[in-house]
Amino acid sequence: MTADLLHKHTYTKAALQETLRRYPAGIGVSRNLSVDSINLDGHEINQDTTLFVSLYATHHDPALWAKPDNFYPEHFIGSEQTTNRHRFAFLPFGGGIHNCIGRHLAELEMMSIIVSLLRVLRITTDMTVKTAVSITLKPDRDVMVKLTRND
Repeated sequence: MTADLLHKHTYTKAALQETLRRYPAGIGVSRNLSVDSINLDGHEINQDTTLFVSLYATHHDPALWAKPDNFYPEHFIGSEQTTNRHRFAFLPFGGGIHNCIGRHLAELEMMSIIVSLLRVLRITTDMTVKTAVSITLKPDRDVMVKLTRND
């Protein structure tokens, strides 16, 4: 599997991004305010204040996402919303100069694994799983899946 081949899997990448949008590994990011102050929605915030941005809330904001509570990979495929979306609406790896240095490697590895597995296996489950919040988002219990060879 090469990076060039992975680039052709547009819908698979959109499904991966949509999964990261719906279930970001980290629940938020924090930043210290470096300017004297800012006014945020009528609240004065002073320098050296630590701000916490909820990735989950941002990724489920109906002002930013057409179908915030649905699994909708089309959020990431050539729609007007995709091209006009705020650059910090999707932050599974953080954003700006402090984003994850391993982002591209992680995305390449995830795509390689997904494409390699789905070429040979069908993965199914009959379980309904809820999200549990810890330091990360995770399933509320172990997920049992059935693997069947694609024929």
